[in-house]
Amino acid sequence: MEKKISKIVVVDSNEKFCENLKSYFLESRADLRVVATYNNIIDAVEYVSDNSVDIIITDLVIPNADGFDLITEIKRLGLEKTPKIIVVTEQVPVYDNVLVVTLFQPTLEDTVADQGEQITEIQEVLAEII
Repeated sequence: MEKKISKIVVVDSNEKFCENLKSYFLESRADLRVVATYNNIIDAVEYVSDNSVDIIITDLVIPNADGFDLITEIKRLGLEKTPKIIVVTEQVPVYDNVLVVTLFQPTLEDTVADQGEQITEIQEVLAEII
């Protein structure tokens, strides 16, 4: 039996982080593939509405929108299977992080600025939700 490959969309204004995450999955995880990266929610929502996606990894802070806007728009699509959403951020004060975690557990993970640590924490969350 062939192992299912989970399709990931990354939404983050930091292109370097998107590329690092894509490279990580290509090199380290045969069962996970970044199929698209976007720096805005409009293009990301359009892609998700037209394509089957298993996981969305998004920054909470995106120019002209935020991770909450993305989550809201994805929910509005009324997809038969809503993708799991992981939110990574380094720019939200602690009191906001508590609200975020409470509202969207367990498909959300707050992370620190270091991209290596972000990727490690994303890997840990994916291990729990896949």
